[in-house]
Amino acid sequence: MTAFLALHVAVVVHYVVSHRSREWWRHLVVPVVGFLILLYVVINADIAAQTLGFAWLGVGVIVLIVFSVTGRRPALAGLSDQEDSR
Repeated sequence: MTAFLALHVAVVVHYVVSHRSREWWRHLVVPVVGFLILLYVVINADIAAQTLGFAWLGVGVIVLIVFSVTGRRPALAGLSDQEDSR
């Protein structure tokens, strides 16, 4: 669930903030509503599930930091080098 929360934030940042999209419904309203629904589910989940989810998110952030510090970019499945350079 934490990954989906991050995904909804990433959609808003990518389209609304970075690309200045004017498709408010698709790129702002729907992701915000989805985020709020998922946040409600996470808040009402068992404490063990919350702990595991946030620990897994922390592991992902640590891996991303290690990749950034060492100068490596994570390979994205299904993207060629030409598509990745956009």
